[in-house]
Amino acid sequence: MGRKLFLAITIAGLMGFMVISAQANLIQNGSFEDPSSYLIPNPPGYVTLYSGSTDITGWIVSGSIDWIQKYWDAQDGNRSIDLNGYYPGQVTMGTSFDTIPGSIYTVSFYLSGNFDGGTQDKRSLQVQIIQNGPMITKNFDFSKPADWNHNNMGWQLISFNFKAIGNSANLALVSLETRQNNLAYGPVVDNVSVNVVPLPGSVLLLGSGLVGLGLLGFRRRGKL
Repeated sequence: MGRKLFLAITIAGLMGFMVISAQANLIQNGSFEDPSSYLIPNPPGYVTLYSGSTDITGWIVSGSIDWIQKYWDAQDGNRSIDLNGYYPGQVTMGTSFDTIPGSIYTVSFYLSGNFDGGTQDKRSLQVQIIQNGPMITKNFDFSKPADWNHNNMGWQLISFNFKAIGNSANLALVSLETRQNNLAYGPVVDNVSVNVVPLPGSVLLLGSGLVGLGLLGFRRRGKL
């Protein structure tokens, strides 16, 4: 195999890998459906998890959260997370994922709030991206819909991009509501994902062109 053909095929393979990778969620168990140690009760309800818990596969808890099952309509599947559980103070739920330095990633999730705690208009959280460098922080507010209930959670899609500077990153979901502020009723999250942003079409077109040139050179060489 000629060097040009080998190079073209290699580049094409990398282009294809990037397209496929862009469609893959890098967050394990982003909808919180999979328990690592036990199932929460089948009837609608919740389980409070405390600091250090790894009961939700792929995630670790600091403070306390409520792991909701069917008590209200999840955005994806049957389960979601109320970031304010029983324990007062700042609550964090985190996970980690691999990155490629220099690549751009999109963080997406759905945001709602626990409506059982009174008349507050908003529930607020912070998303943190922790790498070997300055921490990236993004604050978001959920504003309740007019008809806010178990069957109308008013899920809002939140997304933002960041650039990777290392081989891995941590994602943390932090409640900005203190228990003293709203008792145990906080921001609710579901369907968390991180995806690499695909390469621009011009780059993919360049890869296709190199493949074509490589194949053309291979055909000409075969005719000699």
